Amino acid sequence: CIPLSLAAPDNLPLPFFIHGDDVEYGLRNFKYVLQLNGICVWHNTFENKRPSNLEYYDVRNHLILNSIYRNRISLFRQILGQFKRSTALILRMRYRDVLLNIRGIDDFLKGPKWWAAQDIEALHLEILKSGYEYLPFPDESIFERYFLDASAPVGKWKRLKCFLTLNGAVFPKKRQPVVVACGSNPFVLYRRKRAWLWDPASDKAIAVRFSLRQVLNMYF
Repeated sequence: CIPLSLAAPDNLPLPFFIHGDDVEYGLRNFKYVLQLNGICVWHNTFENKRPSNLEYYDVRNHLILNSIYRNRISLFRQILGQFKRSTALILRMRYRDVLLNIRGIDDFLKGPKWWAAQDIEALHLEILKSGYEYLPFPDESIFERYFLDASAPVGKWKRLKCFLTLNGAVFPKKRQPVVVACGSNPFVLYRRKRAWLWDPASDKAIAVRFSLRQVLNMYF
């Protein structure tokens, strides 16, 4: 909730379009937050809401926010954070999303003049076409046959093995596909060749497939 008196022509939110505009506007204008007991926003949980376009916006817009408000953050910390994010996507076989991460970094480095000159709606449509699309399961029996309950925690030794081998990238793959929630630990896909990443809120999923060529291209 923002007072209209703040929305002057010289104090409008930055046109981030998705993710980060509210954060930046709050950091710019508010030193104190008024908490109203009993008033809240209730929405679906975030861990399974993983559309591809957010991989672009989250990376680009957080870099912009850090450059404005956290200019002492180290380059090493930024690189390490991006390495972890991209590795998690590779383990989930979401290779297009890694490319959207990289594009978010490239567009940030082009500077504010390039960014301010963009048609953000046209750019958004281009980003949508570059990512994955959530679709209904092609067969209603797929969920019942292949659903994998990934709620159990993954032990530290298995996590280490999965991480060092990139989820068994060089090992023979299990032929049977699985259905897992989008927010599941990526290590549950160890040695999997195909998977559906499922969003319980919409009951739709994206189909992903392992590619050693893609993995090698991402790292080398």
